[in-house]
Amino acid sequence: MVPALFYKIGQIPITSNNKIDISELERSGERFESKVDFVKPASAIENKLSEIWKKVLNKEEISTKDNFFEIGGDSLSAIQAISKLEEELGREIPPIVIFSHFTIELLSQYLEHDLPEPAAADRQEKIDRGRLNRQKRLHLRKEE
Repeated sequence: MVPALFYKIGQIPITSNNKIDISELERSGERFESKVDFVKPASAIENKLSEIWKKVLNKEEISTKDNFFEIGGDSLSAIQAISKLEEELGREIPPIVIFSHFTIELLSQYLEHDLPEPAAADRQEKIDRGRLNRQKRLHLRKEE
């Protein structure tokens, strides 16, 4: 992760106990903030991504240019976000995608243009598998 705030200081302030004086540290030095211009979601897919990221990362506002990992995301939250997105879209998304498309803007472009459509046979197999699972559950209930 990259810090959102930097201080440029001449020397580290020390207390009488030879420890770093945190309160003085914040007062001394020049403050530099890492800022990205806030860009609101422009499309439906960007809105969905924004809502999912807000829930997963516990943030109130997320710009479409914010890097998922720089604003608090990690590998576990990335998997959670992809899982929620799969539920929303009803399509499988390779988890590795969020590591290369780490902004809402990049990920939405990938989802709109580059995500391969599932083959008709794959879709039919999933439908058949779902039916089979429902049939098994019904059969097991009848046996009880």
